[in-house]
Amino acid sequence: MIPKKGPKKQGLRNLGEIAREILNAPPETEWKFKGGVWRLTDDKEEIECFLDRTGGGYVYGIALSRCRTCAGLLDIIFQVYPKTWVSEGNFCAMIAALEYLLHPQGTMCSWGVDRTRAS
Repeated sequence: MIPKKGPKKQGLRNLGEIAREILNAPPETEWKFKGGVWRLTDDKEEIECFLDRTGGGYVYGIALSRCRTCAGLLDIIFQVYPKTWVSEGNFCAMIAALEYLLHPQGTMCSWGVDRTRAS
């Protein structure tokens, strides 16, 4: 009996293949969580949180222009965290959106040195 061939195993990918995959991927504009989504606005000036609620929704916006420094970013994070409508999933989605859009480790506070992010 001849053994069936399974799917071809992928070996290690080279850096060029990975780079092409990343560059061809559509930019992320939504970060979903149970009960809502954070979205990048069409003008790319804000991220907005849309909450699905019985009897209507709720929208909360964060201007990305307020997140040009570590202090500005932390101010936003600690302003949003205590809100009654913020769940763990909601908060994690917001952090993921801010990290994806702003790259704070490399643009604002690499090696513990404060820098201002270019607009």
